[in-house]
Amino acid sequence: SICWTSLITGYVEHGRGVEALQCFEHMQSEGVFPNPVTYVSILRACGVIGDLDMGIRIHNDIVKQGFLGKEDEEIMIGNALIDMYAKCGMLGKAAQVLQELQVRDEVSWNTLIIGYIHQGDDREGLNWFQCMQSEGFCLNTIIIIYILKACGNLGFVEKGQEIHKEIVERGLGNDLVLGNALINMYLKCDSIEDAIQMFESICYRDVIAWTIIISGYAQKGHVEKAFRAVQQMECEGFHP
Repeated sequence: SICWTSLITGYVEHGRGVEALQCFEHMQSEGVFPNPVTYVSILRACGVIGDLDMGIRIHNDIVKQGFLGKEDEEIMIGNALIDMYAKCGMLGKAAQVLQELQVRDEVSWNTLIIGYIHQGDDREGLNWFQCMQSEGFCLNTIIIIYILKACGNLGFVEKGQEIHKEIVERGLGNDLVLGNALINMYLKCDSIEDAIQMFESICYRDVIAWTIIISGYAQKGHVEKAFRAVQQMECEGFHP
């Protein structure tokens, strides 16, 4: 099964979900039984191509074999199930899988929260984010970016400011990616002054930061400020 699993994983890593599933069917026809790593790769393949029916079938097989009851395998397979259901748009089912896990980790929560926000359900993403925090999990850069995106989309500037404060307290204030996400969040929340202050506090601005602030000026009708920002960007050696 190790050889088959390696081949299936290779297909999945190259985005070739259909070939991965065909390989899985071939493997089973030869009487080779999947191991937990095989199931993780196949669930990823189902997520890549949006094959919910196959994903449910694999889920049923996993339950029958009792992998979700084994501590070593449960979290690995559970996280793969959450990811598969989220990518197939079945976020309620993804949430159910997370709740049923005896042990959850940071990946479990991140996958579900990002799934909701990616599907446009920012409010529910923030609700699950609060649940994650209540269990004592720390924030990482990826989840912060998505939470700031959700705050911007919903206009939740106070929640965004709360996240901003935590970023500073954790010594991540100089992270350019997070800085750009904060600028974008403040602009979407109509907090122009906060966006400008954040922009000016970044030590090493890049073309993305400039583009965000210029777009923000333009969208709010500050045309002259937008043009001046373009000129200043070019003076600092950045090309539009």
